[in-house]
Amino acid sequence: MSVALALALAAQDAPIVITGRGLDEPEGGQVVLIEEDKVDEEATGRLEGVLSEVAGLSFFRRADARSVHPTAQGPTARGLGGNAASRIAITLDGVPQADPFGGWINPAAFDPATLGRVIVARGARPEPGAIGGQIYLESPTAGPRSAALAYGSDDSWDASAVWGAEVGQGLFVASAGWMRSDGFVPIVAEDRGPADRGAASDQKVARLRLSYPVGRVETQVGLTAFDDERDRGVDGTDNRARGLDLSARLVGRDGAGWSLTGWWQDRDFETRFAAVDGDRETPRVVLDQYDVPATGAGARGEVGWRAGAVDGNLGGEWRRAEATVAERFFFVAGDPTRERRAGGETRLLGLFGGAEVEREAWSLAATIRADQWRFSDGFRAVDVLAGGSLEDSHFADRSSWQESGRIDAAFRPSERVTLRAAAARAVRSPTLNELVRPFRVGANATAANENLVPETSDQIELGVDWADEGSSVRATAFAARLDDGIFNVPVNMGPGLFPGVGFVSSGAILSERQNLPRVKSHGVEVDSVHALGPVDLRFSYAFADPKLAKGPFAGNRPPQVARHQLSAGVGWDDGEGRSAALRLTYASGRFEDLENDRPLGDAVSLDAALRWPLTDMLQLEARGTNLTNARALAGFASDGARERTAPRTLWIGLRVGRD
Repeated sequence: MSVALALALAAQDAPIVITGRGLDEPEGGQVVLIEEDKVDEEATGRLEGVLSEVAGLSFFRRADARSVHPTAQGPTARGLGGNAASRIAITLDGVPQADPFGGWINPAAFDPATLGRVIVARGARPEPGAIGGQIYLESPTAGPRSAALAYGSDDSWDASAVWGAEVGQGLFVASAGWMRSDGFVPIVAEDRGPADRGAASDQKVARLRLSYPVGRVETQVGLTAFDDERDRGVDGTDNRARGLDLSARLVGRDGAGWSLTGWWQDRDFETRFAAVDGDRETPRVVLDQYDVPATGAGARGEVGWRAGAVDGNLGGEWRRAEATVAERFFFVAGDPTRERRAGGETRLLGLFGGAEVEREAWSLAATIRADQWRFSDGFRAVDVLAGGSLEDSHFADRSSWQESGRIDAAFRPSERVTLRAAAARAVRSPTLNELVRPFRVGANATAANENLVPETSDQIELGVDWADEGSSVRATAFAARLDDGIFNVPVNMGPGLFPGVGFVSSGAILSERQNLPRVKSHGVEVDSVHALGPVDLRFSYAFADPKLAKGPFAGNRPPQVARHQLSAGVGWDDGEGRSAALRLTYASGRFEDLENDRPLGDAVSLDAALRWPLTDMLQLEARGTNLTNARALAGFASDGARERTAPRTLWIGLRVGRD
């Protein structure tokens, strides 16, 4: 037997290391890693709280999933402007998490107890929808086994459990989270009326995941289910979102590696919207969206290659989303008189490839991608419930090719310092919700637009990193441009009967989804971590100065963008179960609208968390958010009443388990 054959056989017999992760992690640009223990100890117990550690990220509405509508939580970054659909690509174990119908993210489906590491990469990336960046969520490792139960403000309960075990050579993890609350009153005290009450919520999520070797291949199978019920603090604003996800990923790590991922997602959503009279005394339902079934499916494969000093990859991806919406509107004496149905299908077929070369002092990496986006079978029909048809529209099928890419260069003049430069282009295609479905919020109405085109972003970056044992600082200056950005653009005022939406009452706003010509933004991002024995310090700051560069709102700031964002925290862990954390977050004022007529002031929150062992297996937990009870405005109701984010919230509970 030759030496080469013996080595080959030995390599085949060597056990593979099961990680539960994919081939690689995001590199290049401003990348922030939030370790699993930091995710689990977050004071708010919500994904929004975890992500607030990374300045520059923001959701379409400031309020979190305790009170905001689930369709208003699309995240964005770099001042590109807020949108209900996500302008950041979010994946869980490699599977896209944007809703197949609306493109929004439902943070209630991501209890931090059911998550492992979180990796945030700011800046345009050649992935579908990643014009503001990418967020990589991972399932927890198999090590911890724990359960926690806490009671808090507004008669709230928060429970979670994680159980991991080795199964042969594989890993199995089961996790679950539940949070329910009577809720706080979203409308500020001065603007409330008899109709206002607490915004109740009841949210559950469960995950099962198995990673197991089959020959030389790591096989990862996942199942997720969630159920999110909440309302907006007024009768007639209840909503419910449910989801079931199945995924499988095969990972081969021999040689340059390869992976194959497939997923299937089932979503169901229902909601009601209500308008309140001028005295906020009597709510009336204006829209009953009683059935929104949606499905998403996809597959992605890639293979690595090596040629001398160059490492690369080639791959392809296919995605499909299909949805319909059924809703009743135009209520008279409390009963609906119209019914609308709308829907369609979108498909995406992408090809991508990349290469990287690295030397002692420098590296260069590039990725290019081409995607064909197709919109088909689009329709919208409006019927009079008493009989008769008002609209029966069928939209022409259409498709287009979009190119994206990124190039990163790095130079290391010393062991501690790295200089970076990057240029990137990313694309986000319109969602079915934006293309075919009009909607109402209170008395205001927004029309769909079946002629929307994909939005694109071009960005350049210059950065410097410094790292020493236990400490790191990363800083990036960027310039970004958003072309054909999709926004809700005001086009008229009521009263009147308008195509696509029907009657709009006096004083209410009619908007339409439109591609605006251009947004320009520039700014800086700084992140630092310092470990000083049992103490760690974390700091994150982002500045963005965006402007609408063309069109009727030229010179204005895009909606829902703060110029300054800050997160500063200190944590202590003695390594024996005792830990404490204190974090301050700040965001400067922003506007709710394109006209910049409805300003939202600064927002500040001081949050804290404490864990203290009572026995070897039992810990006391105490958490508090917005400890100073600072008031931050989240938006305006259609009658002008001001909505706020969550007030001071306190939790006390117990955790049992072991690592």
